[in-house]
Amino acid sequence: MTDKEKLQILFEHYLAGTCSAEEKFELAALAGKLDNNTVSSLLKGAWETHIASEPLFSPAETEVLLAQIIASHRENGTVVSIFRRRWFRVAAVAVFIVAIAGGYLLLKQSPVKDQEIIVQTENIKHIAPGGNKATLILADGSVVILDTAHKGELAGRAIQK
Repeated sequence: MTDKEKLQILFEHYLAGTCSAEEKFELAALAGKLDNNTVSSLLKGAWETHIASEPLFSPAETEVLLAQIIASHRENGTVVSIFRRRWFRVAAVAVFIVAIAGGYLLLKQSPVKDQEIIVQTENIKHIAPGGNKATLILADGSVVILDTAHKGELAGRAIQK
């Protein structure tokens, strides 16, 4: 008798509720030993022929089966860190190259030379500090004493120019 046939017989005994503790242990060992396709086809056939009013597994057995299924998927599936993915490495290299190129261009630029500021001191008239007179120096250099300026005099000067 092959393992597949033995698994089929033990599974039928289990569904009928006539399976002993040793047979349950042997059923679990065979299910773990055989490939997933064989076990899946056996479960699929049992699911299709099972009467809906009878529960196939007790709640405790359901939890155990779910835990086993989740554990098998964790063993088979590999979790890849983001740092091991190819696109992440390519993006990191691209950012590094752009940063190096930008730094090089910033350092390559010639520094701005200090320009000398020429101050013409000949035309600047020094204003004496303090005094009781309010004065206004116009753009042409003329000085108007605001206390003695008559109404409209400043406007008249602006119009004349």
